[in-house]
Amino acid sequence: MKIIILGLIIFSGAGYLGFCLSVSLSFSASKVNLEESYQLESSSSLVAKNFYAVIVDIYDYPGTADDLPQYKNGDAVNEVLANTCNFHPENIILLKNAEASESAIKDAFSSIRAQITSNDLFFFYFSGHGGSNAGYYALTPYDKASNWFWDYELNDELDTLYCAQKYVILSACHSGGFIPTIWGSGVYIMTSCQSDEFTYSFLGDENGIFTYFFKQSFNPSEVNDSNEDGIVTLDERFLYISTETASYMDFFGESQHPQHSNGISDVPVLNSCIRENANYRYRYFLEYDFTIFGHGLITSIIIYLHSTYFHTVEDTSIIRNATTLSGFERYTGVCYFEGGDEDFGTTGYQILVTIQGKTTITLQLREGSLHHDRPPIPSDNEVNGVSFGIFFLLCSILGILGVITHTYYNVRRREHA
Repeated sequence: MKIIILGLIIFSGAGYLGFCLSVSLSFSASKVNLEESYQLESSSSLVAKNFYAVIVDIYDYPGTADDLPQYKNGDAVNEVLANTCNFHPENIILLKNAEASESAIKDAFSSIRAQITSNDLFFFYFSGHGGSNAGYYALTPYDKASNWFWDYELNDELDTLYCAQKYVILSACHSGGFIPTIWGSGVYIMTSCQSDEFTYSFLGDENGIFTYFFKQSFNPSEVNDSNEDGIVTLDERFLYISTETASYMDFFGESQHPQHSNGISDVPVLNSCIRENANYRYRYFLEYDFTIFGHGLITSIIIYLHSTYFHTVEDTSIIRNATTLSGFERYTGVCYFEGGDEDFGTTGYQILVTIQGKTTITLQLREGSLHHDRPPIPSDNEVNGVSFGIFFLLCSILGILGVITHTYYNVRRREHA
């Protein structure tokens, strides 16, 4: 009898331990197979693609006769660049009123010239008076009585900035006259009016009409992605700016027609964005083709390829194949599942790109069903492990009941002896 009792105790203990072990193994399996990812991490060789900017805003000229009513054009553009386009604030030079003499503007260009590289980008914005003389066009610095900033001078400053792309936004009367001189390869220019027109603002408005709609063009609810490629370019923003500005001024019986010229061979954007060129998801693999535009430091690129069952794959080859210093370029390749099980197929994917600028942002492309969109499917190891554990738990319960029953009858027998 003692041998039977000992056997029951051992059997019940083994059952309990088996249950605990099986649950532990099942939990570990669910953690390991939690999600299916094809991870591509950035190489330490990538360098930041910096966007430098000079913003000039003059509304309070010497005396009062030439003062302008708008007083926050520069602040508005600075806010768009830093908060919406993720420029580093230390890369932005803002000159207002008395700070914006001709020499100060040229000194700002010199400061940028000392830092900028062929990998970087440049942005110049001017708000103030403009004029023309003998076929030449000029911006009016604070010290306009003795100096003008002519179109050919601005062009000389731009020509000596050896960088990838240059963006020029001018909000001044007759600013359209700058386009023939400034336009060239790698330069995007947008002006508030034609060469023979004035640029308007109204008393009480903190921004000029053109700058107001420039700022509004970065509001997602205002501007459409007209070609539906997933990104909004400066050309698409210009369509909104020019239409709204002209329509607004027509209402008041005035003519103001913004102009632009695009000499940039790539997509002209001020903010970082990702475009899906042609991603095709098949049963066992993803054929990806996407392009990253913008600026900053790319710190990671991750592709999550989701499947019917959970599996994890990692590959770092995509960044090593980058052909540019910064990694802002087109990526193509194949992400696939190993094994080719007939019951194993893709359900969706995510492409996540993390970029450091003023803040860290994450760009995303996604399609199909992702794991967090539906409850997880248990793996065979989980199902078999839990079943195995339940079996041993039942055995342990039966063993304990056997010991209790045997003890009870022994006690009763001694009572009747």
